[in-house]
Amino acid sequence: MKASLVTNPVFSISIFSNITVVKKDTGSLHSSLSTIRNS
Repeated sequence: MKASLVTNPVFSISIFSNITVVKKDTGSLHSSLSTIRNS
């Protein structure tokens, strides 16, 4: 029980950081796509 309590916050933090990285990647991809479309 204690082990799961210790690992769960770390697990959720890693998932959260992964999601933010993915969001940043899709945002830069979207901006580059719009730049290509504008030119």
